[in-house]
Amino acid sequence: MQSCIIIAFGTKTANSSVTIDSKDVIKGNKNIINAEIPVSGYSEISLNVPGEVIYRQLSEKNPSLKIEVDANILPLLEAKVEGNCLKISKKKNVNIQPSRLTIRTNSTNLNKISTSGFANIHLNGKIKSKNMDINISGSSNITSEQLYCDFLNVKVSGLGNLQLNGAGKRTSFSVSGLGNIHAYNYVVEEFNGNISGSGEMYINATKSLNMMVSGSGKIRYTGHPQVSSNISGSGSIKSANE
Repeated sequence: MQSCIIIAFGTKTANSSVTIDSKDVIKGNKNIINAEIPVSGYSEISLNVPGEVIYRQLSEKNPSLKIEVDANILPLLEAKVEGNCLKISKKKNVNIQPSRLTIRTNSTNLNKISTSGFANIHLNGKIKSKNMDINISGSSNITSEQLYCDFLNVKVSGLGNLQLNGAGKRTSFSVSGLGNIHAYNYVVEEFNGNISGSGEMYINATKSLNMMVSGSGKIRYTGHPQVSSNISGSGSIKSANE
């Protein structure tokens, strides 16, 4: 059975002294504490809080979830298993401003990541996945140290940023708004993508690069792929060596 960990910020517990007013911002008291929550396996992560997730793929270790956060914010957290993704969010109509919110977690598999708002996700160590979906919106950031995928599907919007290291066979990248993808260190055989707005991509493709650019979007690539492009507006696709 697939499972999902849901952490909902803004849920008042029975023992909590925190009063929630949707008009107020709940600020962290800077008294940082640590909590460990027992969880079962998951293969997806969804993050939409002003916090940070540090993820590792550990095939021989049970899943874990550790939270480092202000003491007055911790009672607002709720964790439960449901579906197949780790969802981290805040209660509707509640604003939180933790001085620190760091979540360390691991699972045996990871094949989808979604993040929005002002969030950061770090994919530490080596991560292998046959297929991976990454969705970034708002001003969120995702970084990977060693990501290896047969197929990687990425969507970046707003001011989102993605920094990739590793390798793959095929990709489909989409950037809108002012989003950026930095993937010179992610070597891929077949690259497909599109940019709208003023987004930018920095790609390393070895066999083929198929790209559509509209607006003032910019593509720079390394490697020696066969290039097929469709450009409208002031956008550009160029080799990094030009």
